[in-house]
Amino acid sequence: MILRALLKHVFDPVDQPLQRMAVNIPQSDASPARILEGAGLTRFVEQVRMARTF
Repeated sequence: MILRALLKHVFDPVDQPLQRMAVNIPQSDASPARILEGAGLTRFVEQVRMARTF
């Protein structure tokens, strides 16, 4: 409920033709991603963390 209220506050007014983005949303907690997708945002890029050890 708090996340939805914050999302509405940050992304309003929705009638303006703006591109809205949410970045660096962790996969370990699916709740924020699910709420953002419910608000109409779609995934278009996923980050990959890579490391090389010797």
